[in-house]
Amino acid sequence: MSHPTLAILCHFATILSIMRERTRELGLLIIGDVFCFIAALYLTLSVRYIELPSQELLRVHLVPFLIFTGLWILTFFIAGLYDKQTRIARMRMMGRIVYAQFVNILIALTLFFALPFGISPKTNLLIYLFASIGLISLWRVYLYPWLDGTRRKRMHALLIASGTEAHELLHEINANNRFGYKIVHHIDPENSMRDVPGAPALQKMISQKNIDLIIVNTSLLYAQHTLTRLYSDLAAQGLPPMRDFKAIYEETFDRVPLATVERDWITYHSVDRDSFSYIIGKRLIDIIGSSVLLLGFVIFLPFIALAIKLDSNGPVFITQERIGKNGRRLKIWKLRTMTANDSASGTFVDDKDIQEKPKNVVTRVGRYLRATSLDEVPQCWNIILGELSLIGPRSHILGIAERMAKEIPHYKLRTAITPGITGWAQTHQFYAPGNISPQSNEETRLCFAYDLYYITHRSLWLDIEIALRTIKTVIARI
Repeated sequence: MSHPTLAILCHFATILSIMRERTRELGLLIIGDVFCFIAALYLTLSVRYIELPSQELLRVHLVPFLIFTGLWILTFFIAGLYDKQTRIARMRMMGRIVYAQFVNILIALTLFFALPFGISPKTNLLIYLFASIGLISLWRVYLYPWLDGTRRKRMHALLIASGTEAHELLHEINANNRFGYKIVHHIDPENSMRDVPGAPALQKMISQKNIDLIIVNTSLLYAQHTLTRLYSDLAAQGLPPMRDFKAIYEETFDRVPLATVERDWITYHSVDRDSFSYIIGKRLIDIIGSSVLLLGFVIFLPFIALAIKLDSNGPVFITQERIGKNGRRLKIWKLRTMTANDSASGTFVDDKDIQEKPKNVVTRVGRYLRATSLDEVPQCWNIILGELSLIGPRSHILGIAERMAKEIPHYKLRTAITPGITGWAQTHQFYAPGNISPQSNEETRLCFAYDLYYITHRSLWLDIEIALRTIKTVIARI
């Protein structure tokens, strides 16, 4: 069994397993949420009228509430309540539930007054707000994790991978009962050679520890040599199935493990593999969306320009030289949000000079413009010209791009496709307090990992998901 064959088989098996697991998780969450919405309505009517609701009362209320359910599910998606149930997602669960249900009640109030449903919503919706938050919280925080953790016995897994990302995955899997397995042994070939067994010793260890699954980074030489011998030269009967480390890491964290980016990845993902329908559809969305944004921007521009001029000295608009597709340089227009326009600089906002004074600070008006992304709207002209897209890896200022290319391996891969105003990284990454973009090498590395994930999985459906998530991201900043 050659290394490419080993990698392909591992990757294919992992994708099938991930699809089944994600479909089950998403379906269970949606079914549980819909049940909670209906149960909250029943509880609301019981409390409101101090008796069990009649069939007629239920019928009158059930129709509009079922209509709202679709919108409420969409709000839950935007709020991140259908993200993968990682430990971090579960830690933020309560805040997201309360936020989403307040938004849902506002939606319901608006529609109740706009459409002739024939029922009075004020008191009912207030009761429903508390009932739904309570039931959804009980379901999401307690019942779902219990159901997910007790529905099956967790298998024993062996992890063969190296680096920080291997330890991230190990900690996430073992601390989260979302997974149907736990890692009982970790082989790190690059950092602990003394504990690396050969094929016969590995086969014996698999038997002794009752290993049911092997998660392996097939790019490691150890994995290529030892596992190939184990599954071909030695008796392969009874050996556990293998899963691809890279695919499992991506599915878990929605980003590419940078340690696995190698020649094969570069060869496959840097080429132009987009379908004709995707290219045409994305271009139409870019032109229509950017035209609508520019039209709305022109209406408010006089007020924005006046606020910028009154707040600080300098022009209303600035230009910056940035990096476009395939490393081409392009000039973009922005509203000025900082005290200076050092567009060629390779420094972050948080960088200090020798006197420990900020070189370039965000203005008061600039903070609001950046939070709402209004400062980015003039770039819609670049979208119409085809230099940018609404969605894609964010285009970096020339100085920052040159600096990061020297410090992060393969960093120029992010220019393999047209850059965008918003992207997967902007809707998934959490930055240091007060920042809305990477302001350190470490944050930029993480951003790069998210960018590579988008490049790998780009599609119109993913673009729609990013567009919806951008709504939540912008609202959360205000």
